[in-house]
Amino acid sequence: MSKRLSGWWRLWIVGAVFYGLLVTLVMRDSLFVKPEDIRWAEEHIRHLSDRSLEILSGNVFNQFDSDLKHQKGLRGDQKSALGDVVEMPNGAKLTFFKNTTIEQRTEVAIDYMNVLEILARKQRLDATKEAALLWLIPSLFSLVAGWAIGWIYRGFIRP
Repeated sequence: MSKRLSGWWRLWIVGAVFYGLLVTLVMRDSLFVKPEDIRWAEEHIRHLSDRSLEILSGNVFNQFDSDLKHQKGLRGDQKSALGDVVEMPNGAKLTFFKNTTIEQRTEVAIDYMNVLEILARKQRLDATKEAALLWLIPSLFSLVAGWAIGWIYRGFIRP
């Protein structure tokens, strides 16, 4: 035996679905954020691995690096020790010392992109929770309010 839904239930279901689509449309930028969309913030650097932080600070040396200034922590002109600036897909600019190799720069870039991916995943999860609440609370409220109004109405028409 199958029980058919009344017109009011059908109306609520269709309304809840359309409202869910509207919430998704309004929050699409937050729900579908990519690592490239995350704006640069200084806190991203703190999430890098210790190895990447060492490379960025100039404390990792090549076997061919004989400049003692780098090994003792840049006591001279720091600007002359800085080398290339690598721009990341989100617009962040990572400045490397001249003594860093391409492999070390690539290692830091991959680590930075992993940090951005983790942050993007977290932002997507937070946006999904927010969208679910923005959809669920009004939908349930309309369901309860409709049921309450119907209950009151039925009380007047049935003695």
